[in-house]
Amino acid sequence: MMKKRLLGLPFEITLLDRYIIKELIPSLLFSLAICTILAELVGISFEQISIAVEENLPVYLVVQTHWLKLPAFICVALPFSLLISTIVIYTKLSNKNEIIALQSLGISSQRLIIPNLAIACILTLIIFVVQELIVPPANYQAAMMLETELKIDRNELAKYNKQNVIYQEFTENNSDKHLKLLFFADSFDGKRMNDITLIKLHNQQVREIVIASSAEWKEQAKKWELISGRFNLIGNDNTYIVSDDFEQLSLRLSRKILDYANHHRDNREMNLIDLY
Repeated sequence: MMKKRLLGLPFEITLLDRYIIKELIPSLLFSLAICTILAELVGISFEQISIAVEENLPVYLVVQTHWLKLPAFICVALPFSLLISTIVIYTKLSNKNEIIALQSLGISSQRLIIPNLAIACILTLIIFVVQELIVPPANYQAAMMLETELKIDRNELAKYNKQNVIYQEFTENNSDKHLKLLFFADSFDGKRMNDITLIKLHNQQVREIVIASSAEWKEQAKKWELISGRFNLIGNDNTYIVSDDFEQLSLRLSRKILDYANHHRDNREMNLIDLY
């Protein structure tokens, strides 16, 4: 009882729990090592290894890159490792008739799996923390190291040449979320948006529609400059009040549109906050 109070646990860790955990941990560590190696082989792939050989990358860079990616592979391997070790340990207990012996003492099957459930909950928390705090910056650092060594500019990579950029802003009224701005660009080259469609809404009704061939953020003026398009102002009866062509139009829109389109990280390099 004193141990239970010192640990601050709502239940007492019994001799049975310690026995199962003691048997589980070595099997879990061994399975984790094997699954991590397999995950790394699949994740890195022989093609990436051949690229490292062909590009004559320094050994220290390859080792450091693998080290930075290790947390991600461990997070992938942990659930499989726990599954394998659980099967192994309970199969071992069953072969020795220990489960039957424990059940004859009034210990249910549900009680036998509590230690594994506790470890699973702890590992779930650990995986979440590692995936959010360690894996994204480690993946980003590894990618930047390789791109720097290979003299690659992310802006020039095909996967970072943005197509169909869609940016939305919402307004909240009485816990209701309504669209107030929709910005669409057919493409973005890192500086200029092309083939722009901008829609502004008020009280869930369209009020402005702007179409332009291109748009660019002007840092000094803190405005977007739209080139060669048409500005449409819509009234309450959904008719066009104003409809004029323009060669150049400055609009005070948020810089967040540029930041959103210029975010050069993929999902493996972002945590939940970054993705949001």
